Amino acid sequence: MKSINKINLNNYNTIIFDCDGVILNSNNIKKNTFIETLHLKYDKKSIKEFIEYHNNNGGISRFNKFKFFFDKILKIKNYKTKYIECVNSFSKILRKKLEKCEIDKSLIKLIENNNIKKFFVISAAEQKELREIFKKKKLDKYFYEIYGSPSNKSVNLKKILRNKKIKKPFLYLGDSKEDYLFSKKNKIDFIFVYHWTNLVNWKKFCLDNKIKYIKELKSLI
Repeated sequence: MKSINKINLNNYNTIIFDCDGVILNSNNIKKNTFIETLHLKYDKKSIKEFIEYHNNNGGISRFNKFKFFFDKILKIKNYKTKYIECVNSFSKILRKKLEKCEIDKSLIKLIENNNIKKFFVISAAEQKELREIFKKKKLDKYFYEIYGSPSNKSVNLKKILRNKKIKKPFLYLGDSKEDYLFSKKNKIDFIFVYHWTNLVNWKKFCLDNKIKYIKELKSLI
C-alpha cells in the first residue's frame, strides 16, 4: 500500500471530488437502480452483462451506459423511445434513494480543516440531480461548484480552468478506472478511494498503475 504520509494536501490549492463512491455511498444504490429499471422489460442475461459493464466502468454517465446497453448488448438500432423511458425511470427511482444515502463521515471535517483551498465536484452523475441532492443534504455550501453530466469530466474541468481565481496544482479523488484515466489525461494528481468502489480488482489496478490509494477520506485528515 502506498503510504498515506506521502499524500500532503498542503501541496494542492484545489481539490476535486468524484461523487459516487467517494462522497456518497451510492455505487450499489445506482447498480440496483439500473437493475430495477431494466428487469421488467429485458432479459436477465442482457441485464447481467450490462451490470458487469457498469461495475467495470464507473465514472461514465448513465446516458452513455444506457446507450451502450441498447447499442452494444441488445444491438438495437432505433432505440430512442426506449432509451428515454429508461433514463427517466432510472432518475425517478434514484432520486428518492439518494436523498437517504450515506455521506462519508469525514467529508465536512476534511473541508473545514483545509478551508483556504477550493473544493469542487466533477461527477458522471446528472448535474441538475446532483446539485439538488447536495442542496437537500446541505453539502452544496462546502463546494465552489458542482459539475456533472451530460457534459463529460474533461469538459467540466475546462470550466474550472477558465476561472482565473482557481489555482493549480489540482488533486482528484475518485474510485474508478475512468476517474484515474481522466486525471492522467488532464495531468492531475489522483488518489483512489476504495471503501465504496465497485471495481472488483481495484487493488491490482492501483498497484499495476502505481496509484496511491486510501480507504476513505478520514485518511487525509
